[in-house]
Amino acid sequence: MHKTTQPAGMAAFLVIWIGQVVSILASGMSQFALTIWMYQQTHSATAMGLMSVFYIVPSLLSLHLPG
Repeated sequence: MHKTTQPAGMAAFLVIWIGQVVSILASGMSQFALTIWMYQQTHSATAMGLMSVFYIVPSLLSLHLPG
């Protein structure tokens, strides 16, 4: 069996932190792209606004859960 080593201490923190930064940036880019795509498909500012609201509201409602 191969023994794998896991990062510990600050290295583990940095791995998790960098992963979270990449995840948040990718989510933001996806939201931006979907909003632009929605506007191009519908030519409706209302649809674009609703797309943004439906993307942001669940995030805002769940922010209080992790503490």
